[in-house]
Amino acid sequence: MRRLEAPATHEAEAERQRRAEAETKRQRTGQPRRGKAPKEVDERPADKAQMRFTDPEWHSMQRTNKGWDDCGHAQASVDGACQIILACDVTEAPNDKQQAAPMAEATLATGEQAGIDRPTDDTGTLQPIPATLDSGSDSEAAAQALKALGFDPSRATGRTRHQAEPAERPESPSTAKEPMAAKVQSPAGRVV
Repeated sequence: MRRLEAPATHEAEAERQRRAEAETKRQRTGQPRRGKAPKEVDERPADKAQMRFTDPEWHSMQRTNKGWDDCGHAQASVDGACQIILACDVTEAPNDKQQAAPMAEATLATGEQAGIDRPTDDTGTLQPIPATLDSGSDSEAAAQALKALGFDPSRATGRTRHQAEPAERPESPSTAKEPMAAKVQSPAGRVV
């Protein structure tokens, strides 16, 4: 029961602070309170509060099946030539958008520790590291962070139907997804 009381007390304190800030704002602007006065903040845990015995820090995540599951969101970085896992992590984040840059940094650090050289061309110039990502990492910020770290991101921009005719590419892309879609649909992109 004590494990449930600590988060409930923290939430009650946050609610008291939110109410105090709202009251201060009302007094400053001179607006009267609308509706009934709120009930006193209850510090007891809710009747349906739950906890995990195996890992109390872990939370339930909302899933696409319109339900909640006890799970995590895993990412892995694998070297294409050596076929070894360079970095992995499990988070509670519902998507990959914030995990692309930390995984890239962990990949570079592990590769450096393992003595895996970054790819270079014939003149010795560092080449971008190819990085294939799923559609969860489809954000411009994630792509820019990967490029800044020396990666060449290729990410899924949508589902493609089998045996479908390729869509025509626009002359000038109007959204951030269009250049990536063109890159992935190109012959070089299909190889990756």
